[in-house]
Amino acid sequence: MQKLLAFLAAGSLYTVPLLLFAQQQKAIVPCDGVQCTCNDLGQLASNIMTWMLYTMVFISAGTFSYAGFKYLTSGMVGEAAQVESAKKMLKNVAKGLVLALLAWLIVDTTISTLGNSKLNDMWIKICS
Repeated sequence: MQKLLAFLAAGSLYTVPLLLFAQQQKAIVPCDGVQCTCNDLGQLASNIMTWMLYTMVFISAGTFSYAGFKYLTSGMVGEAAQVESAKKMLKNVAKGLVLALLAWLIVDTTISTLGNSKLNDMWIKICS
């Protein structure tokens, strides 16, 4: 029960920035009803990718913290299996974070190249 409460407390600390990020004035869906254009679709894709990227970074930070805590506490007890488990978790989180950032970079570069967009207008001018 204590582990569950500690996990929920730590999880709430990592979700607070996400809730604050949700309060920005820019909506995820940039248009209203049937007035959507192809450029709005590009902006929607950009907004979703940005939200997913922020969420992934916060989740990976929490997982890094948990794995580091597990690594530090298992070293004191002397359990070799727990130390290896924590090391494996740290490696897997790092691999996942790098893979997700590379995927975003590939998609962003492809869309920016095909869409002839400027650096500041990421994915907005796809149909132009």
